[in-house]
Amino acid sequence: MVIAFRVDGGTRPDIAMGHIYRSCLIADQLKAKYKIIFISEDQEDFRPGHQEIRKRGYDLYLTQDNRVDFLLNEINPAFAVIDLYEYSKSILEPFVSKKVPILTFDHFDDSKLLSYFPINPVLINGRGKYDGLKYTVIPNPLRFTKKKLSGRYFYPLEDTITEKFLNEFFKFYPKLRVTLKLI
Repeated sequence: MVIAFRVDGGTRPDIAMGHIYRSCLIADQLKAKYKIIFISEDQEDFRPGHQEIRKRGYDLYLTQDNRVDFLLNEINPAFAVIDLYEYSKSILEPFVSKKVPILTFDHFDDSKLLSYFPINPVLINGRGKYDGLKYTVIPNPLRFTKKKLSGRYFYPLEDTITEKFLNEFFKFYPKLRVTLKLI
């Protein structure tokens, strides 16, 4: 199975190497089980990021103007991790049209509705602005399901979560006990 990482990063003041390092750390954990492919925009400012990806031994495809349609046909990913400074519908749409589930980080504009797993920072019991961020997966509120499950203790998730989200959640927390009431 192929997992595609769509990431940019380099020497620009607004897009440094953080996205590259985060994506590489995730890829490092997955490479024993999955084929990892990186996709990045072909810009001079992003060369340090490209070097880091290649240094770690990953295949890297460079694109012009965020055009990934032809690459997706070639590599046929089963999942995509997209870690960018800015998102847009035009960047995500090729993945969505090919039915590739997407995970995004720090994704706050309206195109986040195209992401299957938007992972965004939230401050929980923060004592101040320098406490640091804790991340949470926010399930897409517009996903349609046959059944909806309601949980009294899922308050930040607006008291409604999908069955698919719970299945994915319990893969990571199999010993957690939850009582659910089907509505």
